[in-house]
Amino acid sequence: MQFFGLLFAFRRKNTAFGGQPYINAHMSEKITNEQLAAVCGVSVQYFIRLFREHYHDTPQEYIMKWRVRKAKFALMQTSLSVDSIAESLGFCNASHFIRRFAEQTGKTPIVFRKANQHAAAPQI
Repeated sequence: MQFFGLLFAFRRKNTAFGGQPYINAHMSEKITNEQLAAVCGVSVQYFIRLFREHYHDTPQEYIMKWRVRKAKFALMQTSLSVDSIAESLGFCNASHFIRRFAEQTGKTPIVFRKANQHAAAPQI
Protein backbone atom coordinates (compact mmCIF):
# COMPACT_ATOMS: atom_id res chain seq x y z
CA MET A 1 0.00 0.00 0.00
CA GLN A 2 1.63 3.23 -1.09
CA PHE A 3 1.24 6.31 1.00
CA PHE A 4 0.00 8.93 -1.41
CA GLY A 5 2.34 7.47 -3.99
CA LEU A 6 -0.26 8.04 -6.69
CA LEU A 7 -1.10 11.53 -7.76
CA PHE A 8 -4.33 12.38 -6.08
CA ALA A 9 -6.46 14.62 -8.31
CA PHE A 10 -8.91 16.63 -6.24
CA ARG A 11 -10.10 19.27 -8.64
CA ARG A 12 -11.31 19.32 -12.19
CA LYS A 13 -8.19 21.33 -12.99
CA ASN A 14 -6.20 18.18 -12.11
CA THR A 15 -4.61 19.69 -9.05
CA ALA A 16 -2.46 16.82 -7.82
CA PHE A 17 -1.45 16.06 -4.28
CA GLY A 18 1.67 14.18 -3.37
CA GLY A 19 1.11 14.01 0.39
CA GLN A 20 4.00 11.77 1.34
CA PRO A 21 6.53 14.62 1.55
CA TYR A 22 4.15 16.55 3.80
CA ILE A 23 3.53 13.55 6.03
CA ASN A 24 7.26 12.73 6.23
CA ALA A 25 8.13 16.31 7.11
CA HIS A 26 5.50 16.41 9.87
CA MET A 27 5.63 12.81 11.12
CA SER A 28 6.58 13.81 14.66
CA GLU A 29 3.61 16.20 14.83
CA LYS A 30 -0.12 15.73 14.99
CA ILE A 31 -1.42 15.71 11.41
CA THR A 32 -5.02 16.80 11.05
CA ASN A 33 -7.53 16.42 8.26
CA GLU A 34 -7.73 20.20 8.18
CA GLN A 35 -3.99 20.47 7.45
CA LEU A 36 -4.14 17.86 4.71
CA ALA A 37 -7.19 19.46 3.10
CA ALA A 38 -5.48 22.85 3.18
CA VAL A 39 -2.38 21.40 1.49
CA CYS A 40 -4.68 20.07 -1.24
CA GLY A 41 -6.69 23.26 -1.49
CA VAL A 42 -10.06 21.61 -0.86
CA SER A 43 -12.62 21.49 1.94
CA VAL A 44 -12.14 19.02 4.77
CA GLN A 45 -15.34 17.15 3.94
CA TYR A 46 -14.40 16.83 0.27
CA PHE A 47 -10.89 15.70 1.14
CA ILE A 48 -12.12 13.01 3.53
CA ARG A 49 -14.75 11.75 1.07
CA LEU A 50 -12.30 11.45 -1.82
CA PHE A 51 -9.60 10.00 0.39
CA ARG A 52 -11.93 7.32 1.71
CA GLU A 53 -13.17 6.48 -1.79
CA HIS A 54 -9.60 6.05 -3.00
CA TYR A 55 -7.89 4.42 0.00
CA HIS A 56 -10.87 2.75 1.79
CA ASP A 57 -9.76 4.32 5.07
CA THR A 58 -10.15 7.73 6.61
CA PRO A 59 -7.02 9.88 6.44
CA GLN A 60 -6.41 9.36 10.15
CA GLU A 61 -6.78 5.57 9.93
CA TYR A 62 -4.40 5.53 7.00
CA ILE A 63 -1.84 7.71 8.79
CA MET A 64 -2.02 5.46 11.85
CA LYS A 65 -1.41 2.36 9.75
CA TRP A 66 1.52 4.09 8.08
CA ARG A 67 2.98 5.09 11.47
CA VAL A 68 2.69 1.51 12.72
CA ARG A 69 4.50 0.27 9.60
CA LYS A 70 7.29 2.79 10.26
CA ALA A 71 7.37 1.61 13.89
CA LYS A 72 7.73 -2.02 12.79
CA PHE A 73 10.75 -1.06 10.71
CA ALA A 74 12.29 0.89 13.60
CA LEU A 75 11.69 -1.97 16.04
CA MET A 76 13.25 -4.50 13.69
CA GLN A 77 16.19 -2.47 12.44
CA THR A 78 17.21 -0.21 15.34
CA SER A 79 17.78 -0.37 19.05
CA LEU A 80 15.76 2.79 19.69
CA SER A 81 13.60 2.68 22.78
CA VAL A 82 9.83 2.38 22.49
CA ASP A 83 9.58 5.91 23.92
CA SER A 84 11.91 7.28 21.23
CA ILE A 85 10.02 5.54 18.44
CA ALA A 86 6.69 6.76 19.78
CA GLU A 87 7.93 10.34 19.96
CA SER A 88 9.53 10.26 16.51
CA LEU A 89 6.28 9.05 14.96
CA GLY A 90 4.06 11.68 16.55
CA PHE A 91 2.35 9.69 19.29
CA CYS A 92 1.40 11.77 22.33
CA ASN A 93 3.03 9.24 24.66
CA ALA A 94 4.40 5.70 24.75
CA SER A 95 1.19 4.26 26.22
CA HIS A 96 -0.85 5.51 23.27
CA PHE A 97 1.74 4.12 20.86
CA ILE A 98 1.77 0.71 22.56
CA ARG A 99 -2.03 0.54 22.54
CA ARG A 100 -2.35 1.48 18.85
CA PHE A 101 0.53 -0.80 17.84
CA ALA A 102 -1.05 -3.75 19.65
CA GLU A 103 -4.46 -3.04 18.08
CA GLN A 104 -2.97 -3.35 14.60
CA THR A 105 -0.41 -6.11 15.11
CA GLY A 106 -1.79 -8.16 17.98
CA LYS A 107 1.53 -7.73 19.81
CA THR A 108 3.12 -5.09 21.97
CA PRO A 109 6.16 -3.36 20.46
CA ILE A 110 8.55 -5.25 22.76
CA VAL A 111 7.06 -8.65 21.89
CA PHE A 112 7.12 -7.72 18.20
CA ARG A 113 10.78 -6.66 18.44
CA LYS A 114 11.83 -9.89 20.16
CA ALA A 115 9.99 -12.01 17.59
CA ASN A 116 11.28 -10.09 14.57
CA GLN A 117 14.63 -8.63 15.57
CA HIS A 118 16.61 -10.47 12.91
CA ALA A 119 13.92 -10.68 10.26
CA ALA A 120 14.04 -8.78 7.00
CA ALA A 121 12.65 -5.26 7.20
CA PRO A 122 9.03 -4.83 6.07
CA GLN A 123 8.42 -2.69 3.03
CA ILE A 124 7.20 0.75 3.97
